[in-house]
Amino acid sequence: MKPPEITIHQILAWRPCNMAPGEKYSRDGLRSLFGGRDSITPLEVCDLPISAVDRLWVLLHVEVLGEKTLRLLAADFAEHVLPFYESKYPGDLRPRKAIEAARAFARGEIDREALRKAHDAVIAATNDADAATYAATATCSAADTYAANGTADAGAAAYAAYATYAANDATDAERKWQIARVRGLLDGSIPSEW
Repeated sequence: MKPPEITIHQILAWRPCNMAPGEKYSRDGLRSLFGGRDSITPLEVCDLPISAVDRLWVLLHVEVLGEKTLRLLAADFAEHVLPFYESKYPGDLRPRKAIEAARAFARGEIDREALRKAHDAVIAATNDADAATYAATATCSAADTYAANGTADAGAAAYAAYATYAANDATDAERKWQIARVRGLLDGSIPSEW
């Protein structure tokens, strides 16, 4: 299914943080970024000359990718950084199991209660470990806590998985991987394992 175009009106309704007059995320600034148009495709967002964080912020909305894709993408993001956690805590499988549960929930294979149990286990891991755990915690939150408030929060939930890791020593390489993953899902060049 082809994602709909993203409009200037949508982005402004999502309330980008940089809303001062004359800034790049004003109506005029967005129109300039969009090449004079009022909307662009999600693939075009991947190439905008703005930070990867801002590109991901636009792309990771339920209106762009859909709830199921956002949940599964959040799991992909967390799984990609899971080796950092597992290298410090090789015997702790709670984050890995939570990521598996998040995917199973997104596919309709488990109910919210089973997902909540996996989420609670990761919260316990967070209490036992350090900041490396947060990426997995955010993934569970993406699939459960935030998304439990309704479909409209699924984009914010997927972003939470990204932002949590980004706030904790994410590198440019990781951000580039995340953009490439979204791009590949959009253009079909990277088949999902979902």
